[in-house]
Amino acid sequence: MHPIVDILRREESYHPANYLCKDSTYIIPDTYEYMTYWTEEFRRCIIGYWQNGRFMPPQLYFYINHYRILVSDNSHGKKSKVQTFSRPLLRDVEWVVFYNYYICRGFSGFREDDKYSCNRDLLNEDYMLHGTDINPDLYSSNGDLKKYIPAREYLYRNHEKEYMTPLYDNDSLNLCMMTSRGKGKSMICASLLAHEYVFNGAKTVEELNNPNTIHVIVAAQEMVNSEDTVSKFLQWFDDPPYSSELDGNYVQSPFKVNTFGSLKSGSNKMITQGMEHSYINSDGQQVTRVKGTKSTFSAKTIGKDAMGTAGKRTSLVLFEEIGKSTNLLEFHHSNKHTQYITYKFGTTLYIGTGGDIEKVQSSKKIFENPSEFDCLEFDDDWEGTDKKIGLFLPIYLGDFKYLDDRNLTDYEKGKRVELAKLETFQKRGDTQYSIDIERMNNPINPSDIFLNKKGNVFPPEISNHLKQILIDGRYKTGTKGWLERAGNKKGVEFVNDINNNLFHIDTFPISTEMKNNPSYLKGCVRIYEHPIEDSNTDLYRIGYDTVHYDKDEKMYNVDSLACMYVYKGRLKNSNGVSDTIVAEYIGRLPKVSDINEIAELLSKYYNNAKIMMETNIQANLAYFNVRKLTYLLAAHPLVLSDRKYNSSTVQQYGYIKNPKLAIDLEEWLKEWLTLERGLDEDGNMVYNYHTIYSTGLLQEIISYERGADNFDRLNAMFAIMVSYKAEDYERKVVDEKSIFIESMYKHLPNKYKKKLLC
Repeated sequence: MHPIVDILRREESYHPANYLCKDSTYIIPDTYEYMTYWTEEFRRCIIGYWQNGRFMPPQLYFYINHYRILVSDNSHGKKSKVQTFSRPLLRDVEWVVFYNYYICRGFSGFREDDKYSCNRDLLNEDYMLHGTDINPDLYSSNGDLKKYIPAREYLYRNHEKEYMTPLYDNDSLNLCMMTSRGKGKSMICASLLAHEYVFNGAKTVEELNNPNTIHVIVAAQEMVNSEDTVSKFLQWFDDPPYSSELDGNYVQSPFKVNTFGSLKSGSNKMITQGMEHSYINSDGQQVTRVKGTKSTFSAKTIGKDAMGTAGKRTSLVLFEEIGKSTNLLEFHHSNKHTQYITYKFGTTLYIGTGGDIEKVQSSKKIFENPSEFDCLEFDDDWEGTDKKIGLFLPIYLGDFKYLDDRNLTDYEKGKRVELAKLETFQKRGDTQYSIDIERMNNPINPSDIFLNKKGNVFPPEISNHLKQILIDGRYKTGTKGWLERAGNKKGVEFVNDINNNLFHIDTFPISTEMKNNPSYLKGCVRIYEHPIEDSNTDLYRIGYDTVHYDKDEKMYNVDSLACMYVYKGRLKNSNGVSDTIVAEYIGRLPKVSDINEIAELLSKYYNNAKIMMETNIQANLAYFNVRKLTYLLAAHPLVLSDRKYNSSTVQQYGYIKNPKLAIDLEEWLKEWLTLERGLDEDGNMVYNYHTIYSTGLLQEIISYERGADNFDRLNAMFAIMVSYKAEDYERKVVDEKSIFIESMYKHLPNKYKKKLLC
């Protein structure tokens, strides 16, 4: 549960009606009462509003009081199509979104609070010890440092005093928000855009009177992904409330802003504040100048251009439907420079909607690695993991079916009813696909959001398995260590990492911080089951996804990892587990020879297990050729001699993936993952994927997008599937030959049979 919901419920004095301003329709324009009223309302829209010890952020006050949304008027019957503009409701979901947005804008406490500060400089020991000109707002009236309190905890609480001067000494943050449709997020986002633009980003009354020039941008992959929010912004902006007539004269709304330009005709349009003034200069030329602030509001389609916001210092950027973007990460890295000077002053809102997450990898990476993208972090209380995630709004939060008379959500009821729906669908025999459609459109947990994966053929149930092993700790199984050359029979031994000096790379994707850490990238060998000595030489096989290096042994793709999985085959009489992964190596080393040496040693450790890999990189083949180790390489499999896989390249070892083979590899792996292994002690069916405890591999399976890069673990599994299918194919060929020979033998005369037997 979002804590603020529970806190508001426990506050007896809380009621949304307490936060509504007085009706202004009776106030005559151009009077003292009119000026006094609007001066106070503008002040509340800039510095916020207090009621019974609860602080309402200025953006939220503006939204529920002065924004207008289009609602259906049912007073004429259920079939009435009459629509009217009305104030939005103040629900708990609005408190959640606006409080956290306010944190992202740099809120650091109140000047008048003599005890607490949310300024993150208090956590910086170096700044506190050696900083010059330390912010006086960090000190109480008696000269002591204020006590640090996280901004979220501070804003959520009910205060004993009311303070008048909000501070913004923290760097701004971005916000990644994932939710379902029907949460009013388009209207909320439109109001945030309007507030930033109309008030020129003012955070104090002084800034309102001396406006800054700011730039607000709505971005999306295509115009259709943002047009709903832009249209809602324009509905209010073109005709803001409180316009009136006085003595036959039109009185403009206090929120009316003079602009030129247009947002109405297609993408990449812009409006600019101010008035254009033209005159003839001394040379007889017409000159046009702008009077007033030059703040701009732009609507941009990113398309293939990730540099969509370049060139302006952007105060607020809204990126809508991030799950549909093909270049989201490129956009982030381009856009972030527009929001920095010597500190981060701007905020980007990354908004994703359940049911519209098509490009899973990028949107999931931002949501599940918020700090890497300067986003506000939240504990994952939804699924019990220890990860930090973005802001998630479940389907039942703010849903009218679960609101009480104070517009607060009955969490327990909402979750119970939504889970019961899914159970009903299962009992009546709905397909897993249709149930997943329901889950992703009406998410109860964050992982539901990412179920809609175009180009992903793998079972969505795997996400449940990943969640379970994260909760019960099975992802920690296996033994970390390293392989070293030795004087024993195999020539290699496994050295256990008893001092815990090695890192097992178990996340996908890896963070930027980890990418730049050589110790982390070295990785380690992880053993789930050591080899059975003197076993059938074909019991173990290795799938190897190599790293691309150039002739100077520099990597082409610094995001790529070398991946190796040791597969133990399907022998009924084998000890321990079978038909599963028993060891792995994930990592990246400076030289291609170092990586190939690990493959060599891993193969020898597992009884000279054959290594199946793509052989389009000559440096890898060269390693095994020069050292006379080609006996460790898997031969080019007969199964790929099928006509549809033919290529102009004659291969002796491994395989080369082409588009037709890539599709079959997906299907082969899907078949293997869903093979039934029997029932567990509770009577539930166990599938092959339940034997996988590599969280990185499971995350890649869940996030897989056909054609996307850096699914290195999956590529290693694809190599195993080539071996797996090769075994089946070769067994079939042998069986067919045996049957043919046997049938021919039966028809031979006895004298020839005797000769064959001899």
